[in-house]
Amino acid sequence: MHPEKLDETSFIKILEKIYIKPKLGMHVDIDKMLLFWEHHFDAFEVGYPNGHKKEGSLRYKKNFVRLPFGKKLLAYEINEFKAENPPRGIVTIGYVAVSPLNQITQEELLSDGFENKQDLLWQMTKMEERYYKDCTPESIVSYYKFEDYNPNPSEKEVKELLEAKLV
Repeated sequence: MHPEKLDETSFIKILEKIYIKPKLGMHVDIDKMLLFWEHHFDAFEVGYPNGHKKEGSLRYKKNFVRLPFGKKLLAYEINEFKAENPPRGIVTIGYVAVSPLNQITQEELLSDGFENKQDLLWQMTKMEERYYKDCTPESIVSYYKFEDYNPNPSEKEVKELLEAKLV
């Protein structure tokens, strides 16, 4: 999927009806924003310990295919979101790839902070304090490839995205 508009829900509903449900037996979960831990925001500029900058993100929800609401999503730090603070920035999505976790490419896993395939599988499926508790190597995940990250969006841009997602 290559999102082009701020609101892609019409296209997503068609995609779910003609492909995702019949072929994968799953429903779609639409992300209206992205939540990241603090270290991911640092990685947009400085990079991860693996030497790569944050240029993408894996998304997972059991029995669902996760897709972005549209071309741009507000990005929040998890604890700041809970405290109802403003977003840290806006992520522009270049494309979305959907596959089993164990088929994520080297480029995709490096751009989300993992060292290698073994590290990805351990952190996503076995690590005790992992975020996704029911993820397996065969689980269907979505990878959002970022085209851009704007850490200083205008109030107008934020308002436009917030209003688009309320409809």
